Amino acid sequence: MIKMKASVIVAAYNEEKYISKCLESIRNQDFPLNNLEVVVVDDGSTDNTEKIVMGYEGLNIRYFKQSNEGIAVAWNNAMSKSTGEIYLFVDGDDFITENCVSRCVKSLDNHPEIGMVYSQHARTEEDGTIIKIQEKPEWDKEVFRNSEFNFVGHVKGIRSEVAKSQEFDPFFKYSQSRDWMMRLADSGVEFKYISEMLYFWRKNPGSIGQVLSDQDRKRFSKLTRDKGLRVNDAR
Repeated sequence: MIKMKASVIVAAYNEEKYISKCLESIRNQDFPLNNLEVVVVDDGSTDNTEKIVMGYEGLNIRYFKQSNEGIAVAWNNAMSKSTGEIYLFVDGDDFITENCVSRCVKSLDNHPEIGMVYSQHARTEEDGTIIKIQEKPEWDKEVFRNSEFNFVGHVKGIRSEVAKSQEFDPFFKYSQSRDWMMRLADSGVEFKYISEMLYFWRKNPGSIGQVLSDQDRKRFSKLTRDKGLRVNDAR
């Protein structure tokens, strides 16, 4: 199998309304498409997600479907299928700026000591209208550990060998990436902030972040935070 420079990992579940926009934003990248693959893992969709993805042209798409096991399992499966040196994670209902891949790849290429990069993101309405640009702080592991919520959020560009060193924990129905990133940071991975907006995070009424109650979202966020604090105290 030919190895790619970059793999865009897309987890999707019943995204027939949004997946075309997601794929279009990847196809419009200023990064060479012949050195980019899109690995879509479908978490048991029951709508037309599969038909739309399989019929999409202009991208090197590799599509896999699993039973409905959750986004953490989907991400783990996607990483096992991806060939890129660098992974970028994009949710199937979101979309990215045209320089997202090139900016993340360039930053990692220019900083070999860095394992993961993250950027600003735009929060949007369901129709894609921007609500606000979310700026982020510079990376500080202990600030991240003690923060109430995951301030890294979107976008995440990461070296493949770094990403595969830790699996996502399926226990967490929300804040899975925070737990994963905290374990990466505790293993010595360095993060770098790109102070540009590279990602559009759509307000999707069907997403897990919207379906869960505020109480459950806060509970999972607290569980990941407390887990990180316990690990740190044990050191």
